Amino acid sequence: MNPGEKVGGIKFVPLEKDDELIGITLKMQFFNNDVQPPHKFLSESHLNCLGISVFLTAAKAFNKHVGFLILDDVISSFDSNHRSRFADLLVEKFSDYQIVLLTHEKQWFEYVRNAVKCKNWIVRSIKWNDEKGTHLDEPPEKLKDGIEFKIKNNIEDGLGNDIRKYLEFLLKQTATNLKIKVEFRFNEENEDRMSYELLTCLISELNKQPSDLKTQPVIKRLLSSLFIGTKDSHDSSFKPKMGEFRAFWADVKELENLFYCNSCNKFVSLKYYDKNSKKIMCSCQNGKSYAWKI
Repeated sequence: MNPGEKVGGIKFVPLEKDDELIGITLKMQFFNNDVQPPHKFLSESHLNCLGISVFLTAAKAFNKHVGFLILDDVISSFDSNHRSRFADLLVEKFSDYQIVLLTHEKQWFEYVRNAVKCKNWIVRSIKWNDEKGTHLDEPPEKLKDGIEFKIKNNIEDGLGNDIRKYLEFLLKQTATNLKIKVEFRFNEENEDRMSYELLTCLISELNKQPSDLKTQPVIKRLLSSLFIGTKDSHDSSFKPKMGEFRAFWADVKELENLFYCNSCNKFVSLKYYDKNSKKIMCSCQNGKSYAWKI
């Protein structure tokens, strides 16, 4: 975590008094001199780096079979340059461990999220409100099951908002997979794209493509049915009814069916682009495919 600094040769040494062991301490080389204990020479941030390094070393040495770590807000007193180094250390040296990593530091959260986005880590923001207390946002699969349950049992409460959230998930996945261009925004505003904006950008891109996706009426129809989800998400005199929710949900599922393959459980993506046929596909190659110009 501190490359290039004049600290090294760290080792445990016994503390003795009258030929009896009374404890252990850490000895190190500080500018090529053997010194102990570390707190005589190191700053608080460096001491915290040393402490977490000892912990991780112990995990490597003595926790060979479990391979599980919980790190709860351990970087709160790290200098900023040490925080990024620590994230890199976890990704590079502990990729074979199951790690639960918690933090209140938003900037470091964003750094870690970017560092692990191609490593199959699960990244979540823990939220709080009066109704749910501390909670995580439901994953899309669970949200979809909840929507189906509400529709089956005629439960209107919050249904439009749930459908809108699921639509946003679909549109974000589609925009990412097809590299749909949207206006740049800073920080979390880039994450909080609204459905209408994503949908209009998708329509704009499809209009440039040779595929028959541009003629699918559901894509433009969603521009209108979005009204149902928006009104149900905010205080409004307009109160959608179950029939309108059912129609909105049917449009969302029809959109999902255009871009999601139930055989391979993958979205159509440029990642599976076939240069010979000039088509975008899902991963199974025999499912969804559309003509596409890149």
